[in-house]
Amino acid sequence: VSSMQPVFTPPPADPALYAAYSIKGKDYTAHALGRRDFTPGQANAVNAIDMSLTNPGRILLADPGDFTLKGAATLTGTLVVVGDLKFHQDTILTAVANYPALVVTGDIVADKDEAKLTVIGSVICGGSILDRGKTSVFLSVRGACTAGTFDLSRGDGNYIFQWDPAYSVFWNLAESGAAYPATLLDWKEN
Repeated sequence: VSSMQPVFTPPPADPALYAAYSIKGKDYTAHALGRRDFTPGQANAVNAIDMSLTNPGRILLADPGDFTLKGAATLTGTLVVVGDLKFHQDTILTAVANYPALVVTGDIVADKDEAKLTVIGSVICGGSILDRGKTSVFLSVRGACTAGTFDLSRGDGNYIFQWDPAYSVFWNLAESGAAYPATLLDWKEN
Protein backbone atom coordinates (compact mmCIF):
# COMPACT_ATOMS: atom_id res chain seq x y z
CA VAL A 1 0.00 0.00 0.00
CA SER A 2 1.34 3.42 -0.84
CA SER A 3 -0.02 6.85 -0.12
CA MET A 4 -1.05 9.23 -2.87
CA GLN A 5 -0.20 12.19 -0.62
CA PRO A 6 3.01 14.11 -1.39
CA VAL A 7 5.92 13.53 0.97
CA PHE A 8 6.06 16.21 3.66
CA THR A 9 9.31 18.13 3.74
CA PRO A 10 9.71 20.15 6.92
CA PRO A 11 10.64 23.79 6.51
CA PRO A 12 14.42 24.23 6.47
CA ALA A 13 16.34 25.71 9.39
CA ASP A 14 18.09 28.00 6.92
CA PRO A 15 19.19 31.33 8.42
CA ALA A 16 19.63 32.87 4.96
CA LEU A 17 15.84 32.75 4.53
CA TYR A 18 15.40 34.96 7.60
CA ALA A 19 18.26 37.49 7.30
CA ALA A 20 16.57 39.36 4.46
CA TYR A 21 13.03 38.38 3.54
CA SER A 22 10.14 39.47 1.37
CA ILE A 23 6.42 39.39 2.22
CA LYS A 24 3.85 40.35 -0.42
CA GLY A 25 6.52 42.06 -2.53
CA LYS A 26 7.97 44.17 0.32
CA ASP A 27 11.53 43.57 1.50
CA TYR A 28 12.55 43.41 5.16
CA THR A 29 15.76 42.87 7.12
CA ALA A 30 16.21 40.90 10.34
CA HIS A 31 17.56 42.57 13.47
CA ALA A 32 21.15 41.47 14.23
CA LEU A 33 21.54 40.80 17.94
CA GLY A 34 25.32 41.14 17.85
CA ARG A 35 25.76 38.51 20.55
CA ARG A 36 25.68 34.80 21.41
CA ASP A 37 23.85 34.95 24.73
CA PHE A 38 20.88 36.74 26.22
CA THR A 39 19.90 37.95 29.68
CA PRO A 40 16.47 39.21 30.81
CA GLY A 41 17.63 42.84 30.61
CA GLN A 42 18.87 42.40 27.05
CA ALA A 43 15.61 40.69 26.07
CA ASN A 44 13.63 43.62 27.51
CA ALA A 45 15.74 46.09 25.52
CA VAL A 46 15.14 44.20 22.25
CA ASN A 47 11.42 43.83 23.01
CA ALA A 48 11.20 47.63 23.33
CA ILE A 49 12.47 48.23 19.77
CA ASP A 50 9.72 49.08 17.26
CA MET A 51 10.45 46.92 14.22
CA SER A 52 7.01 47.13 12.61
CA LEU A 53 8.17 48.93 9.44
CA THR A 54 11.56 47.27 8.88
CA ASN A 55 11.06 43.78 10.36
CA PRO A 56 7.39 42.92 11.04
CA GLY A 57 8.28 39.33 11.99
CA ARG A 58 10.66 40.63 14.67
CA ILE A 59 13.25 38.20 13.29
CA LEU A 60 16.30 38.28 15.56
CA LEU A 61 19.61 36.91 14.24
CA ALA A 62 22.12 35.73 16.81
CA ASP A 63 25.82 35.87 15.97
CA PRO A 64 27.02 32.55 14.48
CA GLY A 65 27.90 29.93 17.08
CA ASP A 66 26.11 28.39 20.04
CA PHE A 67 23.60 30.74 21.69
CA THR A 68 22.68 30.65 25.38
CA LEU A 69 19.45 31.93 26.90
CA LYS A 70 20.45 33.04 30.41
CA GLY A 71 18.06 33.86 33.20
CA ALA A 72 14.30 34.23 33.11
CA ALA A 73 14.11 36.13 29.81
CA THR A 74 10.95 36.79 27.82
CA LEU A 75 11.40 37.48 24.11
CA THR A 76 8.90 38.28 21.35
CA GLY A 77 9.81 37.45 17.75
CA THR A 78 11.66 34.77 15.82
CA LEU A 79 15.03 33.86 17.29
CA VAL A 80 17.39 32.49 14.60
CA VAL A 81 20.46 30.60 15.85
CA VAL A 82 23.28 29.30 13.63
CA GLY A 83 24.56 26.62 15.99
CA ASP A 84 23.07 25.10 19.15
CA LEU A 85 20.55 26.84 21.40
CA LYS A 86 21.22 26.24 25.11
CA PHE A 87 18.61 27.14 27.69
CA HIS A 88 18.99 27.48 31.46
CA GLN A 89 16.18 29.06 33.43
CA ASP A 90 12.58 30.06 32.86
CA THR A 91 12.75 31.54 29.36
CA ILE A 92 9.67 32.31 27.25
CA LEU A 93 9.83 32.83 23.47
CA THR A 94 6.65 34.10 21.77
CA ALA A 95 6.28 34.26 17.99
CA VAL A 96 4.68 37.10 16.07
CA ALA A 97 1.62 35.89 14.10
CA ASN A 98 2.56 34.06 10.87
CA TYR A 99 6.21 33.51 11.87
CA PRO A 100 7.94 30.71 13.77
CA ALA A 101 9.25 31.43 17.27
CA LEU A 102 12.52 29.57 16.95
CA VAL A 103 14.81 28.54 14.07
CA VAL A 104 17.95 26.63 15.11
CA THR A 105 20.44 25.04 12.70
CA GLY A 106 21.97 22.84 15.42
CA ASP A 107 20.50 21.28 18.56
CA ILE A 108 18.19 22.68 21.22
CA VAL A 109 19.81 21.67 24.51
CA ALA A 110 18.84 21.81 28.19
CA ASP A 111 22.16 23.06 29.53
CA LYS A 112 21.52 22.78 33.29
CA ASP A 113 19.41 20.85 35.74
CA GLU A 114 15.95 22.40 36.11
CA ALA A 115 16.31 24.20 32.76
CA LYS A 116 12.99 25.62 31.57
CA LEU A 117 11.96 26.82 28.10
CA THR A 118 8.45 27.73 26.95
CA VAL A 119 7.94 28.38 23.23
CA ILE A 120 4.66 29.89 22.05
CA GLY A 121 4.98 29.40 18.31
CA SER A 122 6.51 26.91 15.92
CA VAL A 123 10.01 25.48 16.27
CA ILE A 124 12.22 24.58 13.30
CA CYS A 125 15.25 22.67 14.56
CA GLY A 126 17.82 21.38 12.08
CA GLY A 127 19.40 19.13 14.70
CA SER A 128 17.99 17.38 17.75
CA ILE A 129 16.10 18.40 20.87
CA LEU A 130 18.08 17.08 23.86
CA ASP A 131 17.97 17.10 27.65
CA ARG A 132 21.50 15.59 27.86
CA GLY A 133 20.50 13.75 31.05
CA LYS A 134 19.79 16.94 33.00
CA THR A 135 17.23 16.57 35.80
CA SER A 136 13.81 18.23 36.10
CA VAL A 137 13.89 19.83 32.64
CA PHE A 138 10.73 21.61 31.44
CA LEU A 139 10.23 22.15 27.71
CA SER A 140 6.93 23.28 26.24
CA VAL A 141 6.19 24.03 22.57
CA ARG A 142 2.77 25.34 21.54
CA GLY A 143 2.71 25.17 17.73
CA ALA A 144 4.35 22.91 15.16
CA CYS A 145 7.73 21.42 16.05
CA THR A 146 10.18 19.83 13.62
CA ALA A 147 13.56 18.38 14.55
CA GLY A 148 15.92 15.67 13.36
CA THR A 149 15.47 13.65 16.56
CA PHE A 150 14.12 14.04 20.08
CA ASP A 151 16.36 12.62 22.83
CA LEU A 152 14.54 13.45 26.03
CA SER A 153 15.87 10.61 28.13
CA ARG A 154 15.23 11.72 31.69
CA GLY A 155 12.05 10.37 33.25
CA ASP A 156 11.70 13.26 35.67
CA GLY A 157 11.40 15.97 32.97
CA ASN A 158 8.19 17.56 31.73
CA TYR A 159 8.03 17.76 27.91
CA ILE A 160 4.90 19.20 26.32
CA PHE A 161 4.48 19.42 22.54
CA GLN A 162 1.05 20.87 21.83
CA TRP A 163 0.15 21.38 18.19
CA ASP A 164 -1.90 24.55 17.92
CA PRO A 165 -3.24 25.74 14.54
CA ALA A 166 -3.01 29.37 15.67
CA TYR A 167 0.80 29.02 15.91
CA SER A 168 1.36 26.50 13.12
CA VAL A 169 1.01 28.63 9.99
CA PHE A 170 3.87 30.85 8.96
CA TRP A 171 5.30 32.52 5.88
CA ASN A 172 7.21 30.25 3.53
CA LEU A 173 10.09 32.66 3.06
CA ALA A 174 11.67 30.42 0.41
CA GLU A 175 8.63 31.16 -1.77
CA SER A 176 8.60 34.92 -1.04
CA GLY A 177 5.45 35.29 0.93
CA ALA A 178 3.29 32.20 0.54
CA ALA A 179 1.65 31.18 3.83
CA TYR A 180 3.16 27.85 4.79
CA PRO A 181 0.97 25.58 6.90
CA ALA A 182 3.21 23.41 9.06
CA THR A 183 1.02 20.52 10.10
CA LEU A 184 1.86 17.79 12.58
CA LEU A 185 -0.56 15.00 13.27
CA ASP A 186 -1.64 14.19 16.80
CA TRP A 187 0.21 11.27 18.40
CA LYS A 188 0.59 9.55 21.74
CA GLU A 189 3.70 7.92 23.17
CA ASN A 190 3.77 5.42 25.99
